[in-house]
Amino acid sequence: MDIFRTVVLGGKAYLRLLNRERRDPIGMFESFARAVSEGRAWPELWQYPLEGLGFVEALKRSDRAANNFTDGFYHRFSSGKLAKKHMENPFKPDHGWPHIRRNEEWLEAMMLRDTAVRHERELPYKFWLPSLYLANRWHDVFQQINGKKDWHPELATLFILAAHNLVGQSFGVDQAEGWHYAKGAALIILPHSHPEILSDGLAQLPSNSPANILEQLGSSFYRLMPQSFRRDFNQEFLELRRDKRELTNGLSNEDLIVLRKLSRILGLADKAESIFPAKFATLRTFLSSKSRERPFYQLVNLRMSFDDEVKLLLADGSKGKSRSDVHRKIFELLRPLPLIGNSWMEKIMRRNTLAGIVGAKNIFLSLLQGNQAVIEAIFKEREESIIKKVARRQRDSGQSLRLKQQLESLGQEKERLMNALGGKIMVYQLIDRQRTEALFDLVLARALYAQERPGTFPIPEEWLPYKYFDSISSSEEMQKGVLR
Repeated sequence: MDIFRTVVLGGKAYLRLLNRERRDPIGMFESFARAVSEGRAWPELWQYPLEGLGFVEALKRSDRAANNFTDGFYHRFSSGKLAKKHMENPFKPDHGWPHIRRNEEWLEAMMLRDTAVRHERELPYKFWLPSLYLANRWHDVFQQINGKKDWHPELATLFILAAHNLVGQSFGVDQAEGWHYAKGAALIILPHSHPEILSDGLAQLPSNSPANILEQLGSSFYRLMPQSFRRDFNQEFLELRRDKRELTNGLSNEDLIVLRKLSRILGLADKAESIFPAKFATLRTFLSSKSRERPFYQLVNLRMSFDDEVKLLLADGSKGKSRSDVHRKIFELLRPLPLIGNSWMEKIMRRNTLAGIVGAKNIFLSLLQGNQAVIEAIFKEREESIIKKVARRQRDSGQSLRLKQQLESLGQEKERLMNALGGKIMVYQLIDRQRTEALFDLVLARALYAQERPGTFPIPEEWLPYKYFDSISSSEEMQKGVLR
């Protein structure tokens, strides 16, 4: 009966993934043909694909339960109505539902192509999948509500811990297991804003108690946790303030290994979402609420070296205070990749980082000259891609897809983008354009060199795309093309 359930439910979940454009083989049946050719016994013959189907079924079961949690919270609590208002606001897509959905696509793609996750028999990956889906749904909610990064992983952690009873109900488990799922989600979320943790393969998850987290927040808890959340979960927050148990208490070493990896998978999905697909990821930069408050590019100091400017934009970006859209995009492209041991994903990320740098450079240079044709071209390309995708899916699966609605949605996205750009489209000074081009060239050189010689800096002069200077003595030298 268990095998029958696995085949039916896992097969249905797998077909749903294929219908969502996941058409690359995921390795689930790779060893099946090999085992047949080797004449292996029946149990061994079917073990590998059955494990894969069982994992896919657990994946989608966790997905549905996380949806149940979100829907239940939206409808039962006034704070849920506030969260829904912000997460589904089409004019504030920075970290809203579209961002979460794209993150989820990357999470699933990575896990389905990672045999160490999909077929691991000693480590409890399937048990902690509910925590991963909860973490993905809620890791950016408070950044979206507050419009700032301050303490948003800690706020999300405290909320999920406070709502652990609803977690248990939504996932069909008792209160104790609901608390375990909430703890797991908290431990996945907490490193979210710390790339130095995510990028270090040996890093440990932060060990903290609810009481200690609240103590660290201090008065910021009352400033940043919305009043409706504090009112709806007042008793639960009071209990958390007294709870001095470490979140890692009761977890085995195997649990911590799994949660560390899932935390890095979430971090890598978040990184991928910011750079892929390259052209649209750059345009999404302009849709963020903070982009409306900053210029495309702002000259910091003509005599500042490019290395120093990169250090400055990395420091500003980590605080969510980028000085310009150019600085913000370069910050996103240069953030370190979390190490998860997934060669498929890391290869994609390396390629798309390079594509993102080249694509962003071309878009910014066009817009700095007041040229909007680049935006028209990108949306035209996207429209043609949608038409082809819909035709292919209708042919392959017989599904009736709403092409008109998809194209209307694309048109609305384009309109929101043009409204967001507003008065920013103008002809910038030559020095701004040249400095922007030089910055992107330096970043591309760094990325290329890092792939050839990982961990080796500074970059030798012959790798740089222009004659390199630590400082720029005058705009006249820039205009003569010295840095070309």
